[in-house]
Amino acid sequence: MNQLLGWLNQIDNFDWMPPAIVFMSRNMNDALAVEKFLKDLERLAAGQMVLRANIIHAIASMWKRWREP
Repeated sequence: MNQLLGWLNQIDNFDWMPPAIVFMSRNMNDALAVEKFLKDLERLAAGQMVLRANIIHAIASMWKRWREP
């Protein structure tokens, strides 16, 4: 998990932090779910950084999918 956070921390913006904090705080007892979320978030954030796409919109869309049961 620390390695994933390290990769995320290298992204040139910090828009990924609020969803990561909320998800981790709500799912702190489910390490597999947190790891999957962080992997998905890292892929999304890195791709958006490379493409210079609307990062906030993309992360918000992903967050909505993860919030639903």
